[in-house]
Amino acid sequence: MVVDLESFNKKWLGSNNEGAVNAIAYLPELLSVKMKGDKISIDAKEGSIIKLWQGIPSYEKNPLLITDRSSSFHLFEKLEEHRASM
Repeated sequence: MVVDLESFNKKWLGSNNEGAVNAIAYLPELLSVKMKGDKISIDAKEGSIIKLWQGIPSYEKNPLLITDRSSSFHLFEKLEEHRASM
């Protein structure tokens, strides 16, 4: 992999851009997610819980908790069941 990153430009000293940095990360593929229509299949290589939020994740919302490493379900049905149980 060839990467070219610019160094920090001193013109940004004292500005709100001073904390902006470039980063390169190699992240392992821990989830395999496939979707056909509204049916979603999730396979996890590691971990014990997958949290699924409707819309944007937030601490004010309760996520759907998936505890199986391999799970397949109709997304909209499961989210409606989850919403009704809250």
